[in-house]
Amino acid sequence: MDLDFGKYHEAQVGQDAAAGAGGFAGAETGGFAGSGDGSSAGVGGSAGVGGSAGVGGSAALDASSEEAAGPSCDDGIQNQGEEKIDCGGPCPPCPGFTHQESFDTFPTPGPDGPYAVSGVCADDAYVEGWVLSNQYSSAFPQGTGYYAVIDTTKLLYSGLQCDDDLATPELATRGATKLSISFDTTFSMISGSHAEVILQRDGAPDVVWSKYTNFPAQRVTVSGLPLAGVAKIQVLFHYVGEFDGHWMVDNISIVGE
Repeated sequence: MDLDFGKYHEAQVGQDAAAGAGGFAGAETGGFAGSGDGSSAGVGGSAGVGGSAGVGGSAALDASSEEAAGPSCDDGIQNQGEEKIDCGGPCPPCPGFTHQESFDTFPTPGPDGPYAVSGVCADDAYVEGWVLSNQYSSAFPQGTGYYAVIDTTKLLYSGLQCDDDLATPELATRGATKLSISFDTTFSMISGSHAEVILQRDGAPDVVWSKYTNFPAQRVTVSGLPLAGVAKIQVLFHYVGEFDGHWMVDNISIVGE
């Protein structure tokens, strides 16, 4: 009996070992059957391990968390009230600047500060240089409200040559690389007067527009002016004339991009 039991035990151990190799090992990898079919099912079951790609689902959670966080200032999309892509509004200020002046807040200066006047006629006790006026002029219908004017048509200017500037405040370029200047204007002359727009880049003057003949009322735009490396600019409306006409300017726009 013992001997017979021993033989049975040995046979049973062999069967259990075989089952362990095929059946339970297969179950470890996904299948219950110890057969070849079952073990291949076990291999297929290893796709269940691939189911751990469900951990990749945590990446989906991360993405949804980012989406829930809302737009950002570095997503390359203009999607949250920015002035331009990822700048302005709720984001850091955009490079460049915009300056506008209609003179209609006179005598209160605009947000960038007051304009300055200087020169021969500004300093003379008997005449005027650049002033602000709200008198309607048929020669300058664009000059609505207040506008800037230098007028040397009065006899008091005879024998006195004005050489005068109307100057914007100094404006920080804020990283702008190019500039445009626009304004409404009319210029009238008889013989020797002239008008110039001078752009000062960090104090260095550059004449960017000039007239030595009559110029009827219209809007002027000078664009594409280089600014790379410039920290501050100022624009001067420079008039030279003796008893010789007038120059009117309004609705100034200076934009750095």
